[in-house]
Amino acid sequence: MDNCKTKVKLFIAMGFYEKAKPGSNDLKPFENGFKRATRALKNHRQFISGILSKNVEEDGKYAYFNYAVFDTYEQQGTFLHDSCWTDVVLEGQGREVINHQAGYAEKRVVAHVNCHIKPLPKTPLTDTTAYIVVCSHVEESIMDRCDIEKSWKIWSGLECVRRQRICGELGLRSVILHRRITTNGKFKYVSRYEFTKLGDKIQRGFELLRHIRELRPVKGVSSYAALYKPTYIYNT
Repeated sequence: MDNCKTKVKLFIAMGFYEKAKPGSNDLKPFENGFKRATRALKNHRQFISGILSKNVEEDGKYAYFNYAVFDTYEQQGTFLHDSCWTDVVLEGQGREVINHQAGYAEKRVVAHVNCHIKPLPKTPLTDTTAYIVVCSHVEESIMDRCDIEKSWKIWSGLECVRRQRICGELGLRSVILHRRITTNGKFKYVSRYEFTKLGDKIQRGFELLRHIRELRPVKGVSSYAALYKPTYIYNT
């Protein structure tokens, strides 16, 4: 797999939702409300695409994970925020839902494709695409003393994942390390593993997830790992 940096500057808004009730069949209050709320995002002139994914574990702490991508423009390098959209989004998603949201930038990309030529697509490539997401909190004292990103392949689980033969079966396509660039946010880093065949091999995916969860802790770094399947893809 190639280890490289993408040339396109992106702002990625991620949201991890607590107390979001999935519902069943046509009665899906959170998902339906979320779809209404994304109308505001689609009107943002920097918006590219977004994916709302559902935790496959019913008792998972964060029931949903949202991944929205914005272009920050090469010459500008900033993300334009309109505060009036906050109420729109809250009303759509439900005010009882806790959204741990922050803005991130891509720091490292490990991919099966040559991303020096073009950036990786931000929407699922197949109907069976699913993600393992590893969210990491890093103590400030650790950040001050050393370059924690030098060892990211260890604490994100990448070195462990690479040793598992199951990766080929599940269609591992890319691993992206994101670093938080906004002041507020629960997690300093988010690593997203993209698998093109995981969606219909969830039980095998749990085997891989177990290896990540059983990693020996790195001092000053605490992580949460979960498996998510896309439930709603929204584009301009």
